[in-house]
Amino acid sequence: MVWQSRGTSGRAHPTVPAAEPAWTAPLKDLTYLPIPVSRQDIQLLRTAVLGVEAHLEEIYSGTSLYFPFYEYGGRELRATQAYLAKFPAELIPVLGLNQVPGLAAAGKTALENP
Repeated sequence: MVWQSRGTSGRAHPTVPAAEPAWTAPLKDLTYLPIPVSRQDIQLLRTAVLGVEAHLEEIYSGTSLYFPFYEYGGRELRATQAYLAKFPAELIPVLGLNQVPGLAAAGKTALENP
């Protein structure tokens, strides 16, 4: 695969993109969102998203939450850099994803079962 690291290490040692050993994992049963959630959408919902995170931290105190967003510089939310990330069911209504096929099967959320 031809790529160039863009993280902290990649910025510290810039190189020309080159073919490197890599692996891929095709997604199975992928469902695209009917309306994509943009970065701007996430920023507009920042308070609600952080509220979900705070509530989950309260419920699951003492454990790693692995929330899909983090507050950067106290002014914006950014997606957590990960190959795979957990996505709490509590964010589905906050982001307006209630109508996405298959999400009803996700089960009850911690907010429904405090």
